[in-house]
Amino acid sequence: MKYEHLSRHKIGKREFLNDYDSRGLMTGLNNYFESMVEIPRMKVGKRQTFETLINEEALLFAKYLRNERKDWNPRIPSLRVEVEGRMRKELTINTRQGTQIIQ
Repeated sequence: MKYEHLSRHKIGKREFLNDYDSRGLMTGLNNYFESMVEIPRMKVGKRQTFETLINEEALLFAKYLRNERKDWNPRIPSLRVEVEGRMRKELTINTRQGTQIIQ
């Protein structure tokens, strides 16, 4: 563990891996993103990779934020539970133009 100065009053921690450990970490992460999930794709198919699911959800959420869609219902079950609890309340998003309230 190495400590680095991030700014004047902040010190961050950083862990350095050797080549063998970093290669193993990246291989495992890549295999995780390429693993198949049983959630249907937007257009064709009943299965997709986890990476594709993330990209499709990001696209649907972006369309919702731009008011191109009326609602956003996540297809990831654990995410759906968290969002449904917040959907009853107003979602506040800070943007460069100011604060935007989504109902």
